Amino acid sequence: MAHVGMDRVQAGFDRAQVAWNHSGGVMIVPSYFSIGANAVKKSTDYGVTWATVGSLGSTPYGKIARSPGVLMCGISNFAIGQLWRSVNEGVDFTMVYQSSVGAAMRGICWCGGDTWLAGADWAGSPFTGEIVKSTNRGVSWSQVATHTVKKVVYCGGTTCIAFGALASGGLYYSKIWKSTDLGSTWTEVYSAATTLSGFGYTFFAAAFLGDGVLVAGESTSLSAGYVLRSTDNGATWTRGAAHGRVFSIATCGDGTAVFVKYAAGAYPLMRSADAGITWAQTGSMATCRALGGFDGGIMIAAPHNTGPYWKRSNDSGASWSDISEATFDVWDFVGLT
Repeated sequence: MAHVGMDRVQAGFDRAQVAWNHSGGVMIVPSYFSIGANAVKKSTDYGVTWATVGSLGSTPYGKIARSPGVLMCGISNFAIGQLWRSVNEGVDFTMVYQSSVGAAMRGICWCGGDTWLAGADWAGSPFTGEIVKSTNRGVSWSQVATHTVKKVVYCGGTTCIAFGALASGGLYYSKIWKSTDLGSTWTEVYSAATTLSGFGYTFFAAAFLGDGVLVAGESTSLSAGYVLRSTDNGATWTRGAAHGRVFSIATCGDGTAVFVKYAAGAYPLMRSADAGITWAQTGSMATCRALGGFDGGIMIAAPHNTGPYWKRSNDSGASWSDISEATFDVWDFVGLT
């Protein structure tokens, strides 16, 4: 398989998955992690059923990631962004960082070993944010950049990519920055004008597919956007065909990728079998903003509202089936492969 980097180690660790519910809380699975109803939940049957194991408290939005022995959550009440850490599978959490410039801690990323990165953005005006770094397994954090960031991706070695936005002179821009020293310094590698403002939802999703290939969903309006592709570890980027507003991208580490995009009436699940060069629809969801991928070709699509069904694929997104009805509103479900 083409996938490389520490994300492979994470996959072998225990095939963890992570998700975040709109209401707050974290759900954890020996196979999956997810967040809902202000509680930490665990699933041992690939997301079919969930049981509460702990509590994080109420928050309207969040992101989550993990490394061996550490679960990290970024939360927001659209006023204050915070990072919360657990070392006992989500049963207990400790707040380890509160942003002074960003209202949402979104781009949480484990970079192997003791290193973590997280990006913050501002949900409104002023349009500010930051990138923070930890070198002690998330115990303490320090600011390394003042970029407005929504997503951070680790590409193996010392390479990391940050996705976000910039407001300048009344105009808004999609931005991508690259680091080759595990996030200590950053260089801009992509910039494009966008009509989005306020929340600045330019980049919801990105994924490293291995062999230097990354894909990212760039929104240029509330209903339009592109899938960007890089073949040189994020140094340069090319826009593909217009695909609409992309909410989440997942990979199983086998060169395939799936993204979910906004569409009236249904959210198409779009799959690429050639590392992001071409895409074809293989399924759809009534609502969906979150995807996760595992080794072995397993993928999960999580609903954004209660009522619709969770879906699972056993063939890297080539086909999908319903697995359970949603009882909570899912904002994020991030695979670690």
